[in-house]
Amino acid sequence: MTSAESYMNVSEVLGQFSESTKKTFAQINTDGMTSALKIAAEQLRPLENISGQLNSALRVAQVQMSVQPVVSQMIGQKYIDANVFSNGSFALQLADIQSQLAVLASLPTATPMLKEVQIGFANSNISACVGALQNSLNGISMEMPDFSFFRTSELIKSLGHDLSLPTGFASALAGLNKSSAERLAYNDNIIYRNDIRRFVSVTNTDDNATSSELNVICRAEDFLDVTEYEEKFTENELMNFMSYLDEHPMMAMKSEIGERIFSLINEFPYVINFDRDCYYHCRARLKDEAPYVWEQMRRAPYGVTYPGRYNHSGQSYFYFSDKVEGAQNEIRKHMTKDDEEQKVLQTVEVGVNTNVRLIDLSEKNRRGLNTFFKYIRFPLKNDSGKRPREYLIPSFVAECCRMVGINGIKYYGGKDYSNYVTWEDGYYEFRRNI
Repeated sequence: MTSAESYMNVSEVLGQFSESTKKTFAQINTDGMTSALKIAAEQLRPLENISGQLNSALRVAQVQMSVQPVVSQMIGQKYIDANVFSNGSFALQLADIQSQLAVLASLPTATPMLKEVQIGFANSNISACVGALQNSLNGISMEMPDFSFFRTSELIKSLGHDLSLPTGFASALAGLNKSSAERLAYNDNIIYRNDIRRFVSVTNTDDNATSSELNVICRAEDFLDVTEYEEKFTENELMNFMSYLDEHPMMAMKSEIGERIFSLINEFPYVINFDRDCYYHCRARLKDEAPYVWEQMRRAPYGVTYPGRYNHSGQSYFYFSDKVEGAQNEIRKHMTKDDEEQKVLQTVEVGVNTNVRLIDLSEKNRRGLNTFFKYIRFPLKNDSGKRPREYLIPSFVAECCRMVGINGIKYYGGKDYSNYVTWEDGYYEFRRNI
């Protein structure tokens, strides 16, 4: 089915509504809507040359579903103009349900349940709608388009008291994020099994997941779907945000870019535990000074630290690396020529004694985030000890991590090592001096 043909299905399904409803639809400029849909389909043709997967069920459905709010708005306004209902908000809600059903029933992945519900609702046959929904609930398994409809449709809220749900279904429904349900609405490789209360792969029943696990998978897939030219942030956006942070360091969340970065961190799918058995932490001391003991090698007391990549001045965080040279390189970056003559580096190996949640920003490249990575990795050019502009955005990222319950960050250090930072140092135990 071509993109244009799939769009035309929306108009065809709209035409199946009852005679009374058709009188309202008659006021809609369907020729204009059809023309607009054709134009939208034509605009997608260049993408077909880039990806042979454009006409996959997911891509066609995602673009087609984007038409639904427009259709809903048109229908709702026509209801109001024609005084079909005395309650304008009810008219808009009804239009939204009708348009959603019309679009879903026109998709290549439309299930028998969706088609039956659409026809029943179009003809004001609520019993038919309830019957179709209940038949789907009574099965051993449920297709994902049906499960998604139960999770996202306003119609379910109205008819829910007439339905008998299988044991555990309500919990599975509530546990799946709406965004995950919307993505899975076009997936024909996964089903929900009522008997085991899990989502199962059609091709391999050993592959299964709970609602919460499926949320994590969907978030990861959303990131993988971002193509290389679809950067989440532009160069100008991050440049302007850096200037904003310099002028208004305490008002970052008042900026649209600040809000978007916070959302990115809050939904970031790559959160890990400690990924090694041991790490390396380094500090510089005067050559004629006694070596530090472990307590002195831990994070500095609050209020005495200079700004770091992920900490503001005065904030005391624990920085370390997965390689000895990595830990030492990071300290040398902050040393002056006098420091190099007067000081030596002391490096310790530390083990870990608990589990943590670290956000993983260590990959050299990641589709959609390369510009963002650039702005959290600028090398420090002039360490004045005040507030380096190179650290403005990274330190805000750290604040976002703290706000969403992340314990630290794994970040890119060099081609041969990764660096880490945690807000606390109680996760580590001394092993030996290097």
